[in-house]
Amino acid sequence: MMERLRDAREAGAPQENDEYLQIKEEEAVIASRLGQLEALLRAAEIVDEGEGGSDRAAIGSLIEVEDRASHRVRRHRLSGGFEPMDPGDISVNSPVGQALLGRKVGEHVAVELPGGRTTELVLRGIEPSPTARPDRV
Repeated sequence: MMERLRDAREAGAPQENDEYLQIKEEEAVIASRLGQLEALLRAAEIVDEGEGGSDRAAIGSLIEVEDRASHRVRRHRLSGGFEPMDPGDISVNSPVGQALLGRKVGEHVAVELPGGRTTELVLRGIEPSPTARPDRV
């Protein structure tokens, strides 16, 4: 990028040079994204996915949840929210994920869903995080 900027400066007055202005805009976007990533790293907290044990739902846990209204049981993985998610994963940043995080088998939780509707869930099972996910190295 520095070479492109030098070449653009040599091509004429910066305020009249589209390439120079484009490069400066790209620099601003990169600097903004870098600032976001630095803030994310400052606020990051390292969580041992196994530290919750198998008795509490933790990031990485495979959980089995029953919807009390429909009696439908589903399996999900609780995701930290920053790693790639698979279909069926629940982010701990979502209302459902926040309600289930730290819960034990048998606990009932009421969750307010987007749109104002409330649902009641029962945690039916917890499996600790698999130690390695080959697709997530």
